[in-house]
Amino acid sequence: MKNFSLNILVRTVLLTSSVLLVGWLIWVEKRTTLGTVLGVGLVGLQTYLLYQYATTINRKLSRLFESIRYSDFAIKFRSDDQRGDSFRELNQQFNEVLEAFRAARAEKEANLQYLNTIVQQINTGLISLSHDGRVELVNSAALKMLGRGSGANSTKPPTKRP
Repeated sequence: MKNFSLNILVRTVLLTSSVLLVGWLIWVEKRTTLGTVLGVGLVGLQTYLLYQYATTINRKLSRLFESIRYSDFAIKFRSDDQRGDSFRELNQQFNEVLEAFRAARAEKEANLQYLNTIVQQINTGLISLSHDGRVELVNSAALKMLGRGSGANSTKPPTKRP
């Protein structure tokens, strides 16, 4: 974060200098001149640019958290080389976190598929109900016992229980 902190410091010093210059122009000149108007415009521009620069991390964090909340791990954070090493490192860390989530989700899906395959291969009929009485899982043996056919790939019943 060395470059980020240095950049914030330089921008703050420039902004403070501009404000002092505009104040001096107004105090000494006692009237509004073109230099004062341009100085006020410069202060406004510098304030806006400082705000944009400082909120970059917040916007990136917001994108990361939204990605996690909605399980959308396809996004990538670009390197931001022009903003310095700290942003490059931050983006690299964000991408590594998203990759870890992608890997965990892939492993979870593989385990679920493995479990479903095992459940379907068991010769004993299995039916799993949710807390509200809906059928969550049913294997082939249970479907055969209920006269519903083989249903080799069925983990959900063809009809829902009332």
